[in-house]
Amino acid sequence: MPALAAAQTLDQQLSLEAVVYRRVRAYAEALQDHEPRELYNLLLPQLERPLIRVAMELAEGRQVRAARMLGIHRNTLRVRLRELGMEGEDFGRPS
Repeated sequence: MPALAAAQTLDQQLSLEAVVYRRVRAYAEALQDHEPRELYNLLLPQLERPLIRVAMELAEGRQVRAARMLGIHRNTLRVRLRELGMEGEDFGRPS
């Protein structure tokens, strides 16, 4: 069973959660000397932007479709796009 254990370990190392955990941990440790405040507010937009960007790209710029993929209301997506400074970006919508 060593091959199965190795495969499970590799899967755990490559999981999105594991990758994000390692990056967030490194970021927080780098700021440790400065007592980071509002770490949640610093990191959340950095996680949310790529998530929204991927959904918008897969939906070819169609907000209704992207919102459905994300499981949020279209108006919520519009607000998030505006607040994250992503409003008006070209997400690959066909001409």
